[in-house]
Amino acid sequence: MAQAKTPFTRHQRVIIAVALLCSSLILPVGTAGARIAQEKKTYTHTSLRAMARVYMASGSYDKAQPLLASALDLAKASNASDSDVCACALDLAYLYKNQGKLDEAETICLSGLELQEKVHGPRHPFVAYTLRILGEIYRRQGRYREAADSLERAMAIMRRVSSEDDPDMAPLKVDMARLLVAKGDFTQAESYFNKAIAVIEGSYGPTHLYTTRVLTSMAALRVLQGRYAQAEALISRALPVQEKVYGPNPHFLVPAWLVMSQVYKAKGDLTNAKLLLARSLSAAEKRPVPGHLIEVLDTLVQLHSETGDAKEVAKLQQRVRKLRASKQFAYAATARTLQ
Repeated sequence: MAQAKTPFTRHQRVIIAVALLCSSLILPVGTAGARIAQEKKTYTHTSLRAMARVYMASGSYDKAQPLLASALDLAKASNASDSDVCACALDLAYLYKNQGKLDEAETICLSGLELQEKVHGPRHPFVAYTLRILGEIYRRQGRYREAADSLERAMAIMRRVSSEDDPDMAPLKVDMARLLVAKGDFTQAESYFNKAIAVIEGSYGPTHLYTTRVLTSMAALRVLQGRYAQAEALISRALPVQEKVYGPNPHFLVPAWLVMSQVYKAKGDLTNAKLLLARSLSAAEKRPVPGHLIEVLDTLVQLHSETGDAKEVAKLQQRVRKLRASKQFAYAATARTLQ
């Protein structure tokens, strides 16, 4: 993502411009949300999908979901091309994944993958991208073998058209590193991260938003390894950029704040650790992202356990149990802040 003063990448800003143009031709300003259900027939699946992507770019998945569901229905009903139907389906699968609706995401992703293979063939780079989505769904479900199979197949596809140090290979290596962390294989995860970040920094630059997100994941791994000084060095590079870009959307900052709170705790600075966790909890509650809230609560449980606040620990543990019982996503201590 671009080093910008807005929470959107250059690509996302192009999508926004297209979406705003489409919506301006259809509805007066301020009425799109209220009248969309009544005037579905005035939209094309393309315009609905474009507007949904605007909402997804800012994390407003609840607003994007009905638009994408309608886009998929409309694409099917209007006998749109298989390619268009596939694109709508995979966008919806991606959205469900980010909402934590993993069963729905898996079902739609698999159907989209089947159609995509029919349209492009099983070795097309588009298929590799879809396998990345499917791999992340499996990882969040705790189905690590299937996640690895999906990522390995995606890598095999991309190696047919890209060199090992090509920028297109780097995100797959990051995904594999995150999977290995979830499995507890920190040594192999570190190797994948190191190979990926060298290419990512060279391609995007050290202050690109995608670079900082990978640095955050690497810092989280250092925390799990107990290497807090290295974690602090990495997160100190990532956090200022993210705070500048994400400004009005603090829920995106939760992973970085969680890492920094662990660094503060390791240094004995419980005051700043508690302040960051309080900010993280507020952000995660206002704009919930699957995984974030339980990660914050679990980290707070650890902190209050160490300070001897049994009453607060019991209250937090009750909330954690309810969230885990919802079974919206798989969660393991080794995966914290990497979701």
